[in-house]
Amino acid sequence: MCGLFGAYSNDLNEGHKEGVRLLGFLSALRGIDSTGILCVGETSGKNPVFKHCVSKDIQNPVSFLSNERNQAFMDQKLFNKAVIGHCRWPTQGDTNHLNAQPLKKKHIIGVHNGTVIGFAKGKHSDSHAVFDKISQQGLQATVDEAGAEGAMALVWTDKEKNTLNFFRNTKRTLWFMRDQRGSVVYWASEKWMLEVMSDRTATPFKDPSLFPTHLHTVVDLTTGKSVDKAVEKPTPYFNLTHYKHLKSKDKAPDAKQAPLHQGMNGRYQHFKKRIMSLIMADYFLQEVRCFFCNAHHAPEETVYWFDDEEYICKFCVENYDVGTLQENAIAIEEAMSADLYESKVFKHGGH
Repeated sequence: MCGLFGAYSNDLNEGHKEGVRLLGFLSALRGIDSTGILCVGETSGKNPVFKHCVSKDIQNPVSFLSNERNQAFMDQKLFNKAVIGHCRWPTQGDTNHLNAQPLKKKHIIGVHNGTVIGFAKGKHSDSHAVFDKISQQGLQATVDEAGAEGAMALVWTDKEKNTLNFFRNTKRTLWFMRDQRGSVVYWASEKWMLEVMSDRTATPFKDPSLFPTHLHTVVDLTTGKSVDKAVEKPTPYFNLTHYKHLKSKDKAPDAKQAPLHQGMNGRYQHFKKRIMSLIMADYFLQEVRCFFCNAHHAPEETVYWFDDEEYICKFCVENYDVGTLQENAIAIEEAMSADLYESKVFKHGGH
């Protein structure tokens, strides 16, 4: 869990930056291990140039943003376009300056809230890989590779295009709020943070709104105008209707017949081209209970999944009249129908 906060305007002033500083203080509830800001500005004159400058440290947001050096850095009149903030609560990667955000990757500088399993490499957090991939392959390819289980709320600048970019999927929230004149836009990971900031200023604001999921919002920093671009949702390999542990005597198909997805050990079943590795099954089963009996189940047990948040266990299916559940009856029937499809067995392995 991390905190994202910031603001952009065609004329970002010290008053606006005080609002950003307050959002950073409030965001300390979401991360105290490191804090950083990216400040963006456009020089004046006949040939204006955009400047993108980063300051970050292994400090909590209150200490970092109250520091005289960082106050003077952020309050420079040069930075008249945007301030992008991040405070970190690490889930992958060490707590150090290397993993403090914002992160620079070629022409991309950004901040990430969320966890993408499999992206962290060595001492680098998963966020490094996120922005590496965006800088090299673009947002759509990054979202596809992160998969449906990858959690992402992102804010970044593109130095080549002079744009400010926002994106989130269903796994993380990101709220924004405009003043009544539309001259400045603030954002934060949680709605109440914007509401508190609004209450403590004399500026009238519109109600906070969520950034839509799977829309790439692109703000032209020269004009302040924004456009939304659709981002396709990745095909979930987790969203499998029927999962159970398989014994070692089961044979795996030829690798050319279907892809192999990495698992912790053992094997797993594949229905209708939907795949879940044992490590993912174990992770989600620790977090989710059977919606009917409310019991936890282990990966070696058979359960019937509806999505990444709901399943019914085999015991409930065999011992209760699921037809009496009415609104869930059709869904349960569809989940159980996985048994009618030919299953394929895969060994532990990678792509």
